Amino acid sequence: MSVDVERRKYIRRKTHIPVSISRLKGGISSKDSDSITRNMSEGGICFRAPNFIPMACRIVFELDMPAFSDPVKIVSRVAWIDKTASGEDYEIGAQFLDMSREDKELLMKYIASLEG
Repeated sequence: MSVDVERRKYIRRKTHIPVSISRLKGGISSKDSDSITRNMSEGGICFRAPNFIPMACRIVFELDMPAFSDPVKIVSRVAWIDKTASGEDYEIGAQFLDMSREDKELLMKYIASLEG
């Protein structure tokens, strides 16, 4: 019998936030796609993408967080990728690597507002 063990450090919260995704190559980001988040935590994000993004690829997210005027920018690394049941899109999980202190505070504030 197999027991599923939650290995995430942070609890994921369901979200539906517009996000702009850019691939980071050589310090330069190039726009890849727009999406909607599926869930998020203090350490990572899950989203759907129309294009394949390879494992360990560094990406930059610009999240249009509700109630905040400026988008939150986060440098991340693709941790996993699965094809959706329809076979047309990909569900991708990314680990947060770097963000400004201000963006981290906004992200934590938003995630805390989802608890309960």
